[in-house]
Amino acid sequence: DWGWGVSLNFSQKKINIKRGKRKQNDAEEKPTYIVDVMLHIKNRKQFPEPTPCSLDEEGEMQVIPLILDSIYEISSVRMQVPQDLIKAESKMLIKETLKEGQKLFKGSMPLLDPIKDMGIDAVSYTHLRAHETGRNLVCRLLLEKKNVKKSQPLGTNLEIITIR
Repeated sequence: DWGWGVSLNFSQKKINIKRGKRKQNDAEEKPTYIVDVMLHIKNRKQFPEPTPCSLDEEGEMQVIPLILDSIYEISSVRMQVPQDLIKAESKMLIKETLKEGQKLFKGSMPLLDPIKDMGIDAVSYTHLRAHETGRNLVCRLLLEKKNVKKSQPLGTNLEIITIR
């Protein structure tokens, strides 16, 4: 469980998907979303691969690119983040804001509701739900809505998501 992180950016890319017992070179390219998420991880000097770390433990905030299927939940909470995400002070501010959010909501961040929070028509949402899992649908709708609107620039209001 990676816990909660902050979605910073996303892009759509084609990735190779291996199905069943196909040969190595018989992979299918499938479009998917890649979401850049700032997560709290164990120190990279001790753990070369990104490793989950509780916000209460010693670690570092780092941007990790994830495929959309890795995102378990999206919160309706939005937070202000600094423009410069390279500075240690900026990363520490994001970590502290995530900790305060968990305290404020007693560890249970409010989840994004596509109908109430995004203005999605209930009939359209029900139709779409028949074809996708709820988690993937909410993630895809949020990303597509952000893409269409060309919403606020990086460093303003960003969604808080959880990775599992």
